[in-house]
Amino acid sequence: MAMGFMDGGAQVAPLGRAVIGGLLAATVSSLLILPALYTMMERGGGRQSPSLDPDDPRSVHYDPSHAVVPN
Repeated sequence: MAMGFMDGGAQVAPLGRAVIGGLLAATVSSLLILPALYTMMERGGGRQSPSLDPDDPRSVHYDPSHAVVPN
């Protein structure tokens, strides 16, 4: 289709080239550009405990008033 062979190939060749270009651009952006942007944005974030347990002292949700005291 992009080469313009066969009957009416000259009419559909620009459409074929546009489709191929769009697919290539989408592939490059999803495999290279978007992960790089995500990595740059995540570098600014802090690293805190992912724990949601209120009894975990390292958790941001730690509540010492409800902590379980071990025997």
